[in-house]
Amino acid sequence: MPDAALPARVCKVPGAPEVKFRKATAELGLAATADFKPLATTVRAADLDGDEYPDVISTVGVGTRDTATARFKFVLMNRPDPSDATKRILVDATAASGLLATTDGVGGRGFGSVNLGDIDNDGDLDALLCSPDPVAPDGTVFMLNDGHGVFTQAPDPQPMAAGRWTCHTATLLDYDRDGILDLWPGTYGTKPLLFHGFGDGAFENVAAAMGLPDRPGTPQTHQSYRRNFGVSACDLDGDGDQDVLLANYGREANQVWRNDGDHFTEIGQQVGVAFDDRMDYSTDESYRCFCEANVGMCPSTVPPSSGMIMCPIRGWVAGESDQPWRLGGNNFSLTCGDIDDDGDMDLMSATIRHADVGTAADPSELILNDTPAGQPLTKFRRPGVVASGLDRPQTGLFWNLGDMMPVFADLDGDGRKEIYLTSSDYPDDHGWVWRQGEDGKFVDVTVASGAGHAQIHGVALVDLDLDGDLDLLAGTSTARSVAPTQALEGYINEGGAAQNWTRIRLVGRGQGGSNRSAIGARVAVTAGGRTQVQEVSGGGGHGSMQHDVVLTFGLGAACDIDKIEVRWPDAAATRTEYTGVRANYRILITEGAGLTYPTAP
Repeated sequence: MPDAALPARVCKVPGAPEVKFRKATAELGLAATADFKPLATTVRAADLDGDEYPDVISTVGVGTRDTATARFKFVLMNRPDPSDATKRILVDATAASGLLATTDGVGGRGFGSVNLGDIDNDGDLDALLCSPDPVAPDGTVFMLNDGHGVFTQAPDPQPMAAGRWTCHTATLLDYDRDGILDLWPGTYGTKPLLFHGFGDGAFENVAAAMGLPDRPGTPQTHQSYRRNFGVSACDLDGDGDQDVLLANYGREANQVWRNDGDHFTEIGQQVGVAFDDRMDYSTDESYRCFCEANVGMCPSTVPPSSGMIMCPIRGWVAGESDQPWRLGGNNFSLTCGDIDDDGDMDLMSATIRHADVGTAADPSELILNDTPAGQPLTKFRRPGVVASGLDRPQTGLFWNLGDMMPVFADLDGDGRKEIYLTSSDYPDDHGWVWRQGEDGKFVDVTVASGAGHAQIHGVALVDLDLDGDLDLLAGTSTARSVAPTQALEGYINEGGAAQNWTRIRLVGRGQGGSNRSAIGARVAVTAGGRTQVQEVSGGGGHGSMQHDVVLTFGLGAACDIDKIEVRWPDAAATRTEYTGVRANYRILITEGAGLTYPTAP
């Protein structure tokens, strides 16, 4: 783009970057009143009505219908604050959105998770509504957006046509890069599903044709159906298409389904994502109880049980509980992102851990991709929580960590991604915030950040006020409490906007090119001697979280963007490059039409 066409140069001279949030639930319009009490366990955010401001869909993970006295789903539109036009609030538009309409006319549609993407390629974001309840009256459906945030059910009876199925998590992707979004739902102990989209809300199950198992194998061969708690998609091997990750519960092996074009191949154990290499179960209290009750069946070096917990605790089955395929983690999510800025997608797991299970249980940890560019995917590296700075020392035999979802996001605007980890399942859990230093190591800044919300289950990190940094919407879960609640809370980022930034929205050509919402696109931004990479996501993780299809990059002290490179999710993995781009503007890049600055900074 020639200089004459560029907008004015905007340059900030920021101070030291800081991860700093201010609780603003009431300020954002989310305070409970007699008539309005917004709830959430999971949250997703994106622009539903075309005004550039991200809106919100929050849910409590149940498949039952809403009633006049019991609400579980909320559609909240981002609007100017009537008392201060410089601020934004979230306004309840659930009824007007049509998202809860049902074919029987009763309303209150039952669903738990939501994924957002342009299903029919008409330029707005549609919604996949997943029901976790097999007896829920509404099932799993696609709802099409009219461009103004009003939804109607897709005319086809959608993927349920071949039989009733459920999901509590899902991801939207374009696995065959035909420019039309497809669907991979999470399944719990049943065969995996993959639906090919036709672009009008109709889908076809192609799981068997794409190499997914149609009959259960055995855990020993890593071919059993798993209890999938989180599904996500990203390009792990750098070949231009999206691979799929399944985070599995019950210490079952995670799965990595590599996209080989005309089929998927499961390589989780091969690349070291299925479980870690720690197989010493001698610290497991259940194993020690087993040894005490079965004298002579264990090595004499096994210590006695602690006596602090009554045997037999969780139980131990010799020949099964001691096998690698039963020594993984209680996984809830695997997240993708280039955490170390080396140009490839790394991972982080979120698992539940209990003190009595011992050291063999996989922790929530970074799983780094060190594959050289252009080479076949190799084994991921687990540096360990101590080396990474993610260690959370615990003492005694009664602690629990109920981690749900990790997020990679630049929270202070310095160009390096932080880690936000939700942890909600136990009374003392809270959100964890680790800031990434220049050396790549992480430091716990949870308390100082002001964002360590208690018992936080799902989040959306999204720029609510379009000031260039990521704000926080938090859904909570206190299911183990005496009086469970699922509040929706909001936090405003007060640290990131002091730095330079860019926000990039991609629009694909649709069928024959890239899907209109550009899910699966990879964007690399080079500024100030650093290249950052992000991919556009179709949502995923436990309960399907989604952080907008618009990408926000912090640039630190860099006032100019040297280069933006987009790799489109079309059949040819087409690359487009833009140099000399202005910072501190919202940018629109349209496939085949170039880069524009549609709005003021």
